Formats: sequence, C-alpha cells, structure tokens
Amino acid sequence: MFVYLIRHAEGKDSKTNWQTPETPLGEMGKKQADALGQLSRLRNIDLILTSEWQRSLETAQILAKRLGKPYKIIKGIQERKQHNEIYKTAFASDISKKYFQGFLNNVHDLDWKFNEQEESFRELSKRAINFKNSLVKEYLYKNLVVISHEHFLKSLISVCMLGDDFDDESYVKIIHSIILVNSGVSLVEYIEKIKRWRVWYINDFSHFRFFKK
Repeated sequence: MFVYLIRHAEGKDSKTNWQTPETPLGEMGKKQADALGQLSRLRNIDLILTSEWQRSLETAQILAKRLGKPYKIIKGIQERKQHNEIYKTAFASDISKKYFQGFLNNVHDLDWKFNEQEESFRELSKRAINFKNSLVKEYLYKNLVVISHEHFLKSLISVCMLGDDFDDESYVKIIHSIILVNSGVSLVEYIEKIKRWRVWYINDFSHFRFFKK
C-alpha cells in the first residue's frame, strides 16, 4: 500500500492570520491544488481521503476532478485543535506572540496546552496512530492520497517511523524536524510481509513548476 500524504493547499490570508476550520483556499492555494493534478505519479491512486476542514476538502475536490478519482471525507484527521481565541487572529497580535513564546518554552512537553484549552501533541499522536492503523485495516490493497494538515501529517509520518510505542524525545525530534509546505507531497508505504511502514520521501513540491506564482 502506497499512501501519498499531502498538506492542503494554501488557505486564504495564511501568511498573516491563524487559519480556522472554515478557512477556504486562497487564489494561490487553488493554483497549487490544480498543479497537484498534473503529477503523473498520482494517476494510479484508487481513492483520496480528506479532512473535513474546508481548505483540505477544497484541495481534495480540485485534485479529484483533475484525476477523475473519488474522494472521501474522514473524521479525525483534521489539524490539531487550538485555543478558540487564537483562530482568525493576526500573527502580530499580543495573544499570538504569547502563544508562540509558550510553544517555544514547552516544545519538549507533549502534554502542553496553551492556557490548558487546546489539543496537546500527545492527543494528536493518538489520532495519528488510530488513523495509521485504520489505513492498514481498511485500505491494505489500495493506493491512496491523504489530504490533511501540517501538524497532523507530521505526527502521522512520525508514528509511521516510530510505531505505536515511542519515547517522547524521539517523537519530538522527528515531528519538529519535518517541514511540510502547502500542497507538499510525502510518500509512505506499508509492507504487509514485515508489518512495517517506510518513508520514501517528504515534502516534494516539484509540481510548483506547473504554475506561475
């Protein structure tokens, strides 16, 4: 089973403001999603699985139309839930500055939550593990595209590498070392004979050549 992991294309105002579950794609994001459909390697996939959040769903819909493939909304693969007061605020706002500082101060603590009111990275990892295992149970002989969000996909790649039982230090090192640009493509494979995942590549954005910025 080959699984292409794609971070959703660029959302509206993503350079200046925190995104929300309802944030749609911006104009650049629509170009990125369309360009993904020109990647020949994606033509042999069977199904696109997508987060229900708007920018992920729109990316999936554009790609599905380009490839002539079906898509399916999957609950539980959305982005890490953040403090409600963070959503829609500008990165330059006081609360954003406070958040960024808190994150940096607690980057090694998987249970940290901003003001104790968001999803921790440990909770995120549990969702990633559940989804990883569901892929094997439900789609073992399929080739898939999974369209989701930065931190969820980084966590998914991390648990593919580490397995379900990992030490905090290893998880932190991997998840915070991975870079995923909007519409970046990563590829993982599950090998049934040895019951293991392997990572082929991370964050390919060669499809950017198909459009002009």
